[in-house]
Amino acid sequence: VSIAVYDRPGSLVIDPPEVLLRVGECMPPVFVSARGTGLQFRVYPPLPRGLVLDPITGTICGIPEEDVTVGKVFTVTAYNDAGETSEKLRLGVVSMPHSLAY
Repeated sequence: VSIAVYDRPGSLVIDPPEVLLRVGECMPPVFVSARGTGLQFRVYPPLPRGLVLDPITGTICGIPEEDVTVGKVFTVTAYNDAGETSEKLRLGVVSMPHSLAY
């Protein structure tokens, strides 16, 4: 018989906490970290198509494929068997203009 003891997650940090991206351009990674053992990560609502949250490391990365209203709030949560903690990520994705006229 083995027993796992986990600390309740605490002090979740998102770096950077606000991100503005362009459709089709690779985003710099967003790092999510929290105190605690045996942590996993989730996000709600789901990230835009093309972006992923690694459920083990908490890193968010990818190439966005769709527009998202600037400043849309996503709740990122770190959790384990002892509890959970959450923080807000503000994200926006904009399309590049097809052409510029002068």
